[in-house]
Amino acid sequence: MTIDKKIIIGALAIMLAALFWSLDGTFIRPKFYELPANLVVFLEHFFGFLVLSPFLFLGWFKIQKLSLKDWEAVFWVCLFGGAIGTITITKAFFAAVHGEVTFATVIILQKLQPVFALILARLILKEKLKPEILFLGGSSNCRFLFSGIW
Repeated sequence: MTIDKKIIIGALAIMLAALFWSLDGTFIRPKFYELPANLVVFLEHFFGFLVLSPFLFLGWFKIQKLSLKDWEAVFWVCLFGGAIGTITITKAFFAAVHGEVTFATVIILQKLQPVFALILARLILKEKLKPEILFLGGSSNCRFLFSGIW
């Protein structure tokens, strides 16, 4: 049995990203609690870009084929899903560390993120959401939230 080279490269990229993500909360982020959240998010994304940029160059010929509409989609996802979303949750965690809010509040908001995404997709993008999407999008997080309550 042979494994496609693209699958191996993709799996390695995912494993590397998961490794960095696992180190973030344990070793890296606690050292940054006194810095501004914007700076922390910028540094995290910049370091991630540096480490994963070889994968960017491996797929450069595909990137050049992206249309203007594709680039607009990338921009909006980066802005709202990347920059604003990450800065907001980082600020919330920093506020919890300093006692301004509880960690429970931050975790609940984080776990409800797929539900918010579905609601905003319906309201802003006018997407027609199928019932199974609504169930899959919020079910696992809602079960997590209510498992400790009942």
